Amino acid sequence: MKGRKKGAEAPIGIRKPEGGFRFLTVVQIAMAWSCYATRRIRFIDLRAYWACHEVMSCRCTLTHGRQPILAPEELLGLLGAKHLGSVRGALRRLEKVGLLRWGRGGVAFAISPEQLQVDDLSKFWLMLDGITNRARKVPVPRRSLRLLAGGARSSVAAAMLGHLLCCVYYRSRSCTSEGACKASWIARVFAIDERKVKEARAHLRAIGWLRSVSKPQWYLNRYGARVEVNLAWEQDGSRFSTAESAPPREVFATESAPPDSHRKLPTELDQHQKPAHAGGPAAGVCKEQLGKPQLRDVKLEDLRDTSRLLVLFEQAQARKLVDTSERTRLNFVAAAEHALAIGARKPPALFAWLLREQRFDFITQADEDAAVRRLKEHLHGKPSRSVAAAPSMPAAMLSEDARFVREIRAALRRRGFAQDPFPHVRRQRPEWTRERWDRAVGELEQVQFAHTRAVAENDDAPVHDSFLVGQYA
Repeated sequence: MKGRKKGAEAPIGIRKPEGGFRFLTVVQIAMAWSCYATRRIRFIDLRAYWACHEVMSCRCTLTHGRQPILAPEELLGLLGAKHLGSVRGALRRLEKVGLLRWGRGGVAFAISPEQLQVDDLSKFWLMLDGITNRARKVPVPRRSLRLLAGGARSSVAAAMLGHLLCCVYYRSRSCTSEGACKASWIARVFAIDERKVKEARAHLRAIGWLRSVSKPQWYLNRYGARVEVNLAWEQDGSRFSTAESAPPREVFATESAPPDSHRKLPTELDQHQKPAHAGGPAAGVCKEQLGKPQLRDVKLEDLRDTSRLLVLFEQAQARKLVDTSERTRLNFVAAAEHALAIGARKPPALFAWLLREQRFDFITQADEDAAVRRLKEHLHGKPSRSVAAAPSMPAAMLSEDARFVREIRAALRRRGFAQDPFPHVRRQRPEWTRERWDRAVGELEQVQFAHTRAVAENDDAPVHDSFLVGQYA
């Protein structure tokens, strides 16, 4: 997402949209969508989240000292639900993940990712990283909130949120709603097919929520369609289907959907398979032969095969995407391990993103350990069967504090941070004292020393590469 482009006209603003608006931060929008994208909440729960914002915006004019009174029954009409049990279930799941806390006297919304009850926030940071100007509040029209809560499909909801992030701003007590927004950007950030985004955008134009602004073709190619969110939009009597949509793909990468139909349908004569020619390949399905790995088209087999992965590393060096250090080689292999572990459906797309954006800070200690084992096995061969396998350091040997210290130190080491991390931890987690930190560090170093000694005693392969030294530093 980009801000106002150089040379673009300043859009004319109005004081507020018809029906009013509610401020939502970019972080709140990203938190809600990432929880849905990772299947921690259902689509009905995401709709209930927007509905809760709407019921709170109805009470924004309460005088000081008056307390609002809320009831789950208020969400029935907004969600188009038939049973109160589905509303209460959605609220329970939203509270479980930490997005909000429902009470009779009001709703408390999470404003930072630290408030979420989620172990892995990598998808949230991936989404937030694709949004510029992320430290702002978005003035979401209340009528749009009602549309999001009322049953808009997931692709329509993603298109609406993408255009709100790109186009709607509140500056100098004035609301503007014109901007440029590419369908490819929405598809990448919200992890849906680009063709579905284009279909959703056409639907939003058809109902009048989105209006096109005429621009020359060079502008469309460079910045995307220039559009305007209709701040005076009002929903007609027609409603969207309230059927629950399937969650979006987990991989944050753009992929075109298959074509709708073939231009030429097979005739009756073409339905039978032709016999093979003499001396040619046999008729039937032929397994695809893998050629040389290509960095522009990474395959799943390239990530699993260390030799093919190192060929990609050489190509990345030739293109000046990475340097020639052994530390970078380790990060390259660890990024492949991370993509195989996290990218459930499209690991190559996630790996390409990590390499293109140089986001090696997402690599975990487990990814790095797996990369070390792969490189040792590739460079020195598998250990002899007569030699006992090198024991790994199980997490059960470490306390929760020691595991926390290990992850913090590993993350800071990957970023080149060499100072004492305790002051930074103290600011984020005041419950940590210096005594607690030193005790966890001592436990971690003691276990790491014992593990390193066990590896040295059981591994007969000599270690010459500097990237294998200090892997637990």
